[in-house]
Amino acid sequence: ALQYLSPALLAQRALYRLAQADASASRRFLAGAGVRLEDISALVGPAVISRNRISTAQYQTLAPYRVDEYKPGLATLFGVIYLLLLAALLGLVVRQSEQPAR
Repeated sequence: ALQYLSPALLAQRALYRLAQADASASRRFLAGAGVRLEDISALVGPAVISRNRISTAQYQTLAPYRVDEYKPGLATLFGVIYLLLLAALLGLVVRQSEQPAR
């Protein structure tokens, strides 16, 4: 539970989600790719097994694979905003400590 108090871990998770490099993005991609592979296999499979080529018309029926667009959630935005606020606060503290005493 204490890991969620770490600014570094919160920021890392948020940035991974934004970059779509987290586990949930990987699961979404693999699920979509699996469905797409089944579609291609159904179309091309019989030709491959009989050692024939598919026709241009069959090839053109294959739609390009598209990954679902990612929309960052509140947790992702919270992590990024938290990191930015923490950096600004630390910047102010350092700036205040560097000013000469009068």
